[in-house]
Amino acid sequence: MSSIQRIVWVSILTLISCLMVTFTVRAEKEERRAVFRGQVIEISAKFITIERTSIALPKKIKTLDGSGASIPTGTIKKGDYVIVTIEKNEATIQRTGRTRTEGNEKLFTQ
Repeated sequence: MSSIQRIVWVSILTLISCLMVTFTVRAEKEERRAVFRGQVIEISAKFITIERTSIALPKKIKTLDGSGASIPTGTIKKGDYVIVTIEKNEATIQRTGRTRTEGNEKLFTQ
């Protein structure tokens, strides 16, 4: 093999190994995420209970409404339907369109 062919082969192998590392790192990042959906049974600054699952919340919490706009943390109440995404250092609580009325306990869609 000539030196040019060796350089081309080394370049190709280097590119392939870099791509493999990139896709491996991306897959590991996605695996570190947990998603929970359901009705809020209890919520505090450090914990949230959804259906039968209690979740310890990290220090950084984002709260969103159904359209994805940021809302104050205190607006999420017991009975709201939410999607909670937990990552390593951050939790995102998004309120969905389904809510519970206080008086007669009926469910409706907004």
